[in-house]
Amino acid sequence: MDSLMKVTSRFTLAVLALTSLGLVSGHVAPGAPLWQKPLVAPHGGLDIGVAPGPNGTLWVENASGAGTLTNSDALGNAVVGVPVRHLAQCGGNASGLASTPKGELWATCYAPSSLQQLTNVTHVNAVPGGTPWGVAVAPSGTLWVADLSGNVSTYGPTGHRLGTPITGLSSTDHPLAIDGAGRLWVVEDGGVVQYSAAGTPTGVTIGATNDVGAIAIDPTGTVWTISTGGDVLRGFSPRGLPVGEPLINPAPSTDRVYFATFDSRGNFWFSTGAAVQEVTSVSRAAGTAGSRPSTPTKVVAHQYANTATIDFAAGRVGSLPTHFVVTAYRDGRSVGVVCNLTSSRRCLVASLTPNRSYRFVVTAVNVLGRASSPQSSPVRYAPPRGVRPTAPENLRIVTGTTREVSLHWTAAKGATTSDVVAYACNGGTKRFITVTGTSCVLPRSVIVRHGGFVVLSVVAVDAAHRHSAPALLDIKVS
Repeated sequence: MDSLMKVTSRFTLAVLALTSLGLVSGHVAPGAPLWQKPLVAPHGGLDIGVAPGPNGTLWVENASGAGTLTNSDALGNAVVGVPVRHLAQCGGNASGLASTPKGELWATCYAPSSLQQLTNVTHVNAVPGGTPWGVAVAPSGTLWVADLSGNVSTYGPTGHRLGTPITGLSSTDHPLAIDGAGRLWVVEDGGVVQYSAAGTPTGVTIGATNDVGAIAIDPTGTVWTISTGGDVLRGFSPRGLPVGEPLINPAPSTDRVYFATFDSRGNFWFSTGAAVQEVTSVSRAAGTAGSRPSTPTKVVAHQYANTATIDFAAGRVGSLPTHFVVTAYRDGRSVGVVCNLTSSRRCLVASLTPNRSYRFVVTAVNVLGRASSPQSSPVRYAPPRGVRPTAPENLRIVTGTTREVSLHWTAAKGATTSDVVAYACNGGTKRFITVTGTSCVLPRSVIVRHGGFVVLSVVAVDAAHRHSAPALLDIKVS
């Protein structure tokens, strides 16, 4: 592939060589988003603590005003019939939140320093010598509370203080999570440290290079970390080893991340102060939507001149992939990945080697695994006899409206070039418009989006209707 040439700050022109594989793809969130839109919880304010409620609902703690605690559904609406709870004497200083399997709710207030049980009647337990922040509940019922002074203390199931087994952490906020084996995970300086159920370091850590802002653990013990900016979600094994590929947020928040949790349906939630946001189908627990992606289906390759178009379906709904990888096989041997796609279900591969047979495999990928389709139908490019015309040059957009896009280009010239009698303008589909000049107007009805982008091409046609390699323009369309 020839090097990419900048046309303007928004346009990229790529002229593909005749002897190598090329690709064009879009990169935006899937049509059924893994990352849901941020939600402002009922009553607004500063959303801080989050904890799972019954039937896939979420408890959201508001740190402003009266320090309210609201049970919200997946759309951010207050659940009908569930009363709003209030932290005692806390006002705008609420911090951590946790719920037990029995539905008990525990919250921390960093000023005045307290640990509060909010399920039926509010019980306030003073937290001496610290400003409590994160709180988590162990399978045994023991409560762990981290404070802003660098300590982590334990409390009994009724909220009575047991001790302070962890000291010497940095003087900052420390979100906590506890796995099914009772091991404690503590966010520390952008990384995560694992402790035993007794509060002893186990030697397992997640490096600070992961920029961890908050953590949550799914029922199988996988630790999920969300970056401080809410832009990257990663999974780690109980030994601190990466699980699959990171999940990239296509629209990260401008606010910092505070806390994270899983709801009872296996969806990951995190709070950013201004809102809460859901990442669906992440949990590895049996019976939830989260699992490795399903196999792509209906993989078919079509040929247009010396360009192949590979279309496919994403498989069943659920187990959402983070992206799709398309691999090309030439005469039965892999020639590598030709497309990485997030939203698009079409891969364009230009400049096929003449007289070689191509097949394509589509692989769905998420953090839990990969699933590959069978090979596609074959395509084989047999160039016409004689000298074909070369590609048009200097392809550019002159105007673009809500209904059409106008393209201009420069005719290719050269002593070995056949006479060009027409040009075929293509909007990323098998439909095209034939013109005799060096400009065309493409209606939006013949333009197909590849994510947020469209791929526009102009193909030169000589007297024998031989087609050149297409000149491609990849443009963001509003």
